[in-house]
Amino acid sequence: ALTVFGISAELSFEEAPFPGSFHVKLYDWLYRIGEKEILERARVSEIEA
Repeated sequence: ALTVFGISAELSFEEAPFPGSFHVKLYDWLYRIGEKEILERARVSEIEA
């Protein structure tokens, strides 16, 4: 869930022309994000304890 939220925030930042429109873009990306965007941008690694 955190990965999807982070990717949505990155995509929103790239599209939002002004600070006030960021949250609207974030809601849009949380709704429309797909497998393609997640696979292209996800940076997940395993850490051994």
